[in-house]
Amino acid sequence: MKYSVVIPIYRGETTIEKVVMDGIAFFEKNNLNFEIILIADNPVDESWKVIQALQQKFTSNIKAVFLQQNIGQHAAIIHGLKLATGNFIFTIDEDGQHNPADFEQFIQHQKNTNADIIYGVYHQRQHSYFRNCTSAFSKFCFKFFVPGFYWNYSSFRCITFETAQKAITIKTNYIFVDGILFQTTKKIASVLVNHKPDSTGKSSYSTKALVKHFFKIIIHYSFWVQ
Repeated sequence: MKYSVVIPIYRGETTIEKVVMDGIAFFEKNNLNFEIILIADNPVDESWKVIQALQQKFTSNIKAVFLQQNIGQHAAIIHGLKLATGNFIFTIDEDGQHNPADFEQFIQHQKNTNADIIYGVYHQRQHSYFRNCTSAFSKFCFKFFVPGFYWNYSSFRCITFETAQKAITIKTNYIFVDGILFQTTKKIASVLVNHKPDSTGKSSYSTKALVKHFFKIIIHYSFWVQ
């Protein structure tokens, strides 16, 4: 059994090393075969230097890709899924808000449910009040407009290799990872995880970007255009 971890990186200079080291610690502690795929999405900071140092230190376990053009978090994840070879593929954020120790809960829950996709649902979201409200509103809208929508989705995911292979073949004019995944299977589950505060204090998404993202999902994934 092999596990892959896909991490899109845009502003991870101060966080990605700990995220990677925590992931490695989990897999080594449990004697599991793994790979970590770091997708540098044309980062705005010195993330690539940190990534290169990690890759040199853990040559056999880390794949690193530098994208010359910023393609966005969701497209970067799809790029990572294309490179993943694990039986199960985790996606986590660069900012340290997802705890790799929670991989154990995903693994056990997948064994119990045989789900194709498992989402990490937060005990308590550590985003700002405004971000939490806009997220709740977006999900409420998606429930009515996006076919196959699964309410408890997040960027902390565990996906079977077979599901990922289906996902990367789906053609769309706008990449929304979860909208694509919802088209591949109905066997979706969730597990409770902790959501740690963002140590950077900065979100990679501005309010303008979030609004734009919301409307593009409605336009491209709504049942109106199916």
